[in-house]
Amino acid sequence: MDPVYAIPPRIQDSADDPDDALRSDIVEIKATLAILTATPHGITAPVRTPQPEDMEVTLVPSTILDRLDEYRGDESLWLVLFGLFTGAIVGVFVNVATGGRFDVAVLIILVVFVIMACATGGAAWRARTRGNAVKRALLRGR
Repeated sequence: MDPVYAIPPRIQDSADDPDDALRSDIVEIKATLAILTATPHGITAPVRTPQPEDMEVTLVPSTILDRLDEYRGDESLWLVLFGLFTGAIVGVFVNVATGGRFDVAVLIILVVFVIMACATGGAAWRARTRGNAVKRALLRGR
């Protein structure tokens, strides 16, 4: 069924309608709908296609795209953890700056946070490097 025909008529013509302008508008709308339903394929837009060398498509195995997606996901995970530990380091410094004691326990916690931040930052960097290598291989067509 044509979607235009599925529109229920909300405004009805009646013989006792005193407003002739409304009646003429209704007739005009019905005529426009009739024209549109009669020639829906006549409404087109100009289409320009690019040069054949610009339309080159390279087919790649989906497993490579899955691996690239996995590397990008790993990178995001490691960056979140890096941000967590970086925030913890800032939190320790804020605690000490606002009157907290800087003793051996705080120093140990700070060292652990710095080590974890370095480890997660390095893991994020390695995941990004692997993802970029896969992306470069895809772009080279290999």
